[in-house]
Amino acid sequence: MSVQEIGHQPVTFRGINHQDVKLPGTGGSTDTGTAPRSAPDPTPGLRAAWKTRWSRIAASRFGGPVRVLLRGSGAGVLAVAAAEVHATHDPGVLCPFRRFTGIPCPVCGSTTVFMELGAGHLGAAVAANPVTVVVGLGLLFAPLGGGAWWWRLPARKKNIIIFSAMGISWLWQLHRYGFLPS
Repeated sequence: MSVQEIGHQPVTFRGINHQDVKLPGTGGSTDTGTAPRSAPDPTPGLRAAWKTRWSRIAASRFGGPVRVLLRGSGAGVLAVAAAEVHATHDPGVLCPFRRFTGIPCPVCGSTTVFMELGAGHLGAAVAANPVTVVVGLGLLFAPLGGGAWWWRLPARKKNIIIFSAMGISWLWQLHRYGFLPS
């Protein structure tokens, strides 16, 4: 007696390359094995419903502002919580490059920016690393569509912009920590 005669249907799932993969022992033209069947997972339907709802919201005229609000709220909550933890337990220097060499790296001050914003000190955040503040604001407001020009740039120009920003940031950090003359 084959599995087809019992009434079992072949079980398939989506593989990594998005092709249907038939599980062994679950039916098919030549398969005669009997594998135990489990109850269907209810989360794919729920996931699909949320994805549909989110797609509808994101495609509406309020989609960009909603995403900015969600990003900003999430980052704000994390920054306030991190600032509170930092205020009660200061871990010291977090940058491994600076810890071992004593020289700040181009992104030194990025954690400080986050902590200072969480504590409500905007001026101190900008003084810690202005490039991080500009990049953070760009990422925050990206859903509004102002950054579409970035994706149209060729890779060479993107690299030039990124390395220029890193160079400016590093010069700022070297000046901030007294490695460059004033």
